[in-house]
Amino acid sequence: MFQTEELTGTTIMAISYKDGVILGADTRTSMGNYIPNRITDKITKITPNIYCCRSGSSADTQAVCRVVKGLIEKYIYIEEYDSSVVGRSGSGSGNGGSGNNNSTNTPSTNSSTNTPHPHTNTPHTNNTNNTPVRTAAILCKNVIYKYKNLLASLIIAGYDNIEGGSVYVIGLGGYLIRREWALGGSGSPYIYGYVDKMYRNDFTFEERVMFVKECVSMAIGRDTSSGGCVRIMVISKEGIKREGVIVSRVREGVSIKGEGEGVSIYYICNKIVEVIGVSNIVW
Repeated sequence: MFQTEELTGTTIMAISYKDGVILGADTRTSMGNYIPNRITDKITKITPNIYCCRSGSSADTQAVCRVVKGLIEKYIYIEEYDSSVVGRSGSGSGNGGSGNNNSTNTPSTNSSTNTPHPHTNTPHTNNTNNTPVRTAAILCKNVIYKYKNLLASLIIAGYDNIEGGSVYVIGLGGYLIRREWALGGSGSPYIYGYVDKMYRNDFTFEERVMFVKECVSMAIGRDTSSGGCVRIMVISKEGIKREGVIVSRVREGVSIKGEGEGVSIYYICNKIVEVIGVSNIVW
C-alpha cells in the first residue's frame, strides 16, 4: 500500500555546555502523507553517557546506532578480557614457584588506558559509562561513509571525562564536525536563522533548556514532517534526565517532568492520548 520509506521527518537539536548536553527532538515519523507513529523516540541510547538524535530513514538510523553500540560493547569486552589475561600472567610465580616473582616490578594497571585507539585516536576505556563521545561519533561517521546509500543524518552528543559535554554532527555521506550547538532534520531550515540570531554563549542552563524547547516547537509549527510533542534530554555527569513538553503549551512553560530513562515517556504518551483521542496504545 505504502511504497514510501518510513522517515523520521524530524526536527532534532543539541546544545553543549560545560557540564553536559541538552538534546531535543519531535516525535513524529512519516511515510509520505501518512503518519505511522506520533510518539517515536528519536533520541537513541548508544552508551549510558552517549545518545544519538536521528534524522532520515528510521531503519537506516536505527541500524547505524545498533552497529555502533555493538562495536563499542565488543571492543570493551575484548579490552577487559585482555587486561584480565595480563593480570593473571603477571601474577605467576615463575618456574614451579621457585623462581623470583617479578610481578612486584610490573605495573598492575593496563597500559591500554593511556594509549589511543588506533582508528579513533581517543583514549581507551574499560567501561561504557566512560566511552569518549568522539569515539562513538567517529564510529558512526565510518559506518555512514562506508555505506553512502544510507539515508542517515545524526547528532551524537554526550558527556565524558575528557571533553565534558560535546556535540558532533554527522551529515549525509559521512562528514563529521564538532559544534557547540547543532540542528538536523526537515524542520531545521525553518529555525536556523532564529538560532543564529538568538543563541548566546552566556545562556544559563535553564535558558538553554527553554531555548531548545522553543526552537523544536517552532519547527513543528512550520514543518509538516515534524510533529507530536517535544522530547528533552539532559546528559551530564550527574546522569540522565528526560522531559516531555506539549508543543501548544511550550510558551506557557507547561511540561511533564521525570527522571531516569523511560519515566517521562510514559507520561508524555498519556498526555498525547488525551490530546489526539487515541486509547489503544500498546505499552
